[in-house]
Amino acid sequence: MGMVKNTAVTALNSLPGKIKNKILRASDLASLVLRDDLHVSSSIRQRERGEFEKWVEQDKRGVALNKEVLGRIVDSYISAKKEQIPVKEAYLPAETWARLLDENWRPFNDAISNRRIDEAADYLSGFFRNEYLSGIWGGQDNFGHFKNLDAVGQANNFARFRQKHLTWRSFLPDTPLSELDIPLIGQPWGYRINEINLHLLSHEYHYEAYNLARLVKDHPRPVVLEIGGGFGGLAYYLKRNNQDITYVGLDLPENIALQTYYLSHSFPESRILTFSGEMEKSIDLETLKIYDFILLPNFCISWFPEESVEVIVNINSFSEMSMATIVEYFKYIDVIGGLYLYHQNLFTGRLDGHYGIPMQEFPELQNFRTVFEANNRWQDEIRSSYKTRENLLIRIDKLKP
Repeated sequence: MGMVKNTAVTALNSLPGKIKNKILRASDLASLVLRDDLHVSSSIRQRERGEFEKWVEQDKRGVALNKEVLGRIVDSYISAKKEQIPVKEAYLPAETWARLLDENWRPFNDAISNRRIDEAADYLSGFFRNEYLSGIWGGQDNFGHFKNLDAVGQANNFARFRQKHLTWRSFLPDTPLSELDIPLIGQPWGYRINEINLHLLSHEYHYEAYNLARLVKDHPRPVVLEIGGGFGGLAYYLKRNNQDITYVGLDLPENIALQTYYLSHSFPESRILTFSGEMEKSIDLETLKIYDFILLPNFCISWFPEESVEVIVNINSFSEMSMATIVEYFKYIDVIGGLYLYHQNLFTGRLDGHYGIPMQEFPELQNFRTVFEANNRWQDEIRSSYKTRENLLIRIDKLKP
């Protein structure tokens, strides 16, 4: 941590005073790298009333599936898959994701591709409990593993969850616990306290959303673009507490279908733009202002105007892509990124033998400079085989006094 902290301090101190102060105000990444390692247990100023309990039973209060929304998801997915056929190989899934899509996700993909609406609806309405979650949270059969833990496994799993909660609370001591509550969409599971439901990544998604919102709080109708947004967990927290943000999600068509389902049902009154084969291959500034969510396949990244996106985000998936894909994304990040790039990715090779590119091998961005770099606060530094680091970069021409 010391070397990383020194690097971040040096980078921070090299910035003009006005920019430096803005970043310090805007992001708690600064507080992490500019002080000694956090002693979580001594920093808690607000204790929760009640106890966390394991939550695996199906909750019948889940939101009813909107068949009209599902029809749009099917149409958009089929159009995206047709358009995906002739695109560059860089926009196709890398080896791990290609295998997951071919094996674990095949039943859903077959159903949606052949317009078997009821079957596709069953997969979507229970995605937290079936193989549609495979790859998004790492591993397979996440629900089955969690549900069937023995006593030792349960104790270890809860200890890790509790540590995440203490870390979250140490950074946000006055935030109501209710801000972590998740919608009952997709039959989620995890832990519950006082009728507040949390999945296993609630703390991380919420805190990342909190920090991203602070980065753009002085910008009218800011645009946050996430590359590889999974089912929409970060987007949910970001939009719930920041209605003026336009969220853009770019991902594989399969993931975009899932994001569209989750976010459409989480925010039924929201304005959502999804892919169509007939749409113009450009997204103008006016479009970025009028939609709440713009959810498109990854090959649409070239459609955005220069410097039109205030923050570009990637959590853990650059490292899972091919180098050709990373190069392609970075080429467009340099163009469309208007202010910040925040990403969290591997800083060493994976220790479990699986595929992964450490960020030291990423191509250099021409228009961005790293201002903060710190170890991922949420991971188990000793036991984790997937060691990641947080990075905040700022557009170089915004550093001028």
